[in-house]
Amino acid sequence: VWDLDLIDWVDPYVDTYKVGSGDLTAYPILKRLAATAKPIMLSTGLSTMDEVADAVAYLRSLGEVYKSADHLTILQCTTMYPIADKDAHIGVMQSFRESFKTRVGYSDHTVGSRALRVAALLGADVLEFHFTDSREGKAFRDHAVSLTPDEVCELADEISKDLATVGSAEKKPLPVELDAHHIHSFRRAVYPSRDIREGEMLGDHNLTVLRPNTGIDAREYDRLVGRVALRDLRRHEAINWGDIR
Repeated sequence: VWDLDLIDWVDPYVDTYKVGSGDLTAYPILKRLAATAKPIMLSTGLSTMDEVADAVAYLRSLGEVYKSADHLTILQCTTMYPIADKDAHIGVMQSFRESFKTRVGYSDHTVGSRALRVAALLGADVLEFHFTDSREGKAFRDHAVSLTPDEVCELADEISKDLATVGSAEKKPLPVELDAHHIHSFRRAVYPSRDIREGEMLGDHNLTVLRPNTGIDAREYDRLVGRVALRDLRRHEAINWGDIR
């Protein structure tokens, strides 16, 4: 809402307020919107980091709710229509997240949807973009940076696939790997590189590491060096701790 006099009129129909980049420094508007105690999305085109910090501090001075990540989202934005991909600087979102502990997002003015997909992959909580029913026969600048209905559907589908590819940050073997027994077939164990006679000492001259991981794991190789075979061991035979001393 760009007009203070219209906030009361529109308020019953609005769950979240968006502050455009040009109004980040319009503190009377921020003050009036904060009085609603509704979530605010703050776009930051034209702004320095200090100006963003001042606006965030001002909103938080007006209401405790704006200290909650659920009530304040800061959007990276470059105020030009259109911009080149190199001017999007979507990585600024991470600076916002670290500095202000809020939700973050990206307000797009590029042509196409690449920047929006990148923002989603970098953890955007909110994606804002212009929308048009059609660009055909329309000369106003906003249509060049707008997505059509079909493009919005395609974007949603592509982001869903992208995020599925990103997956979890927890590193662990996946069921698809375990079910295929790849820990056994892909990893190596210690094997005799030639026939070894009972009583012979083990070392680099008669040991190797091969697939599959049967017997003594390759990580135990150094523990085997200098030990003695308790029986004859055949070349490439799986060996166990009971076979050595």
